[in-house]
Amino acid sequence: MSAKQPFMVADGLGVDSMAMLILLEKLGKRPDAILFANTAAERDETYAYLPIANAWCRKVGFPEITVVEYTVKNFKNWPPYRGLEENCLTNGNLP
Repeated sequence: MSAKQPFMVADGLGVDSMAMLILLEKLGKRPDAILFANTAAERDETYAYLPIANAWCRKVGFPEITVVEYTVKNFKNWPPYRGLEENCLTNGNLP
């Protein structure tokens, strides 16, 4: 018997992501994890919405949203950068 695959969803903390979570709740499908990939370039309103979204998740029995981000430790170019936007500007590339 194989192990059950975890049901993980990506959440951008926007209206589409919230609609997805509401639909999942209405369908009775509970994610094992909800991930928000922090690019360090979101609007302030996006970050301010995180506690509101987490409160809703707790209310309906969903796991809280986990914020994930990559922190660069070895800079190949100057200046050091943080987040996807600064990475693209520093290195002259697209995401």
